[in-house]
Amino acid sequence: MIAKRKNRKRPEDFKDNIYRANNVAQQTTPLFITWPRSGTHWIQGCLSLYSGLTFSPLHIHRPKVVSRDPDIRVEWRTEDKRYANVRWHHSHDLELLIETTNRLGSVYLCRDPVDAIFSHFSTQGELVEGDRVDQQILVKTSLFAGHFDRWVVEGKARTVVTYEQMQKNPLLVMKKLCSHFELKYNKKKMQEVLDTLTKPRINANDGSHTKRLMTATYAEERKKFQEAWGKVIAKRIITKENRPVLKKYIPTLLRYARK
Repeated sequence: MIAKRKNRKRPEDFKDNIYRANNVAQQTTPLFITWPRSGTHWIQGCLSLYSGLTFSPLHIHRPKVVSRDPDIRVEWRTEDKRYANVRWHHSHDLELLIETTNRLGSVYLCRDPVDAIFSHFSTQGELVEGDRVDQQILVKTSLFAGHFDRWVVEGKARTVVTYEQMQKNPLLVMKKLCSHFELKYNKKKMQEVLDTLTKPRINANDGSHTKRLMTATYAEERKKFQEAWGKVIAKRIITKENRPVLKKYIPTLLRYARK
């Protein structure tokens, strides 16, 4: 029986690999999977304004009690019944495995984890001072590594884009996404969209926690975080297997490791 969780604490059994391997949430719509604080609303907003493509959050409810028996499958269900062309989801929970049977497959959006982790903690107000700081950062680092390996290194996503690419060459990123979703690409129209939905405008209308990104102290605090944690985070994520892929999508992480 499926029961909606009333809090964010997950049962310990949920970490069981056998359970994870046998219970995957299947979707029939294309998926837009993102790592938090990677420009999700910005990119989705541009695609929606350009083409009318609609995105609906993917809400998956998990059972409170999980069996370790590999022969027992637990049925997942999604309860968001709003019509959408694409389901989007971002989560730190590696156990929340989702797949799609749609021929368009999945898009994965990520960002340099050093900046993404700092942005998440900073905007959510979760990075407290004291003994818990190290633990919080290292847990998020581990989750990012698994998230990236699943969707990018293992090739679960058919198309991969990054926040840094969007900042540097947004037209190229949007052209790539139009190709993925089989949308006709018009450079002039897309430029008009990008001129309308600028990142500062998105931040200004995305709640008080995001407005903090526009403060003068934010850049200074991020720089201190990069200096203190960049190398630590990089060394915990980089492996022999994922190094070539990181070099392609997140080269800044390799530079942290060399410092």
